[in-house]
Amino acid sequence: MLVHCWSHLRRHFVKLARNTKSPIAEAAVRQIATLYAVEATVRGMTRQARLAARQQYSTPIIAPDHRRLEAVV
Repeated sequence: MLVHCWSHLRRHFVKLARNTKSPIAEAAVRQIATLYAVEATVRGMTRQARLAARQQYSTPIIAPDHRRLEAVV
């Protein structure tokens, strides 16, 4: 999974964070920055190494632990 497509979504969150000081928008911008950092570290690695690193570091960011939601429902 490449995170380049996140740049379009990020622009909306940056604008929202600037204009409204929304803590949710600011958190989204930080999370997307974390995804970019993961991508920077895997650049140049083998395909298998990139996949393993993305599964370890990116997946928890984009697919958080759903057990917390089950406790609410």
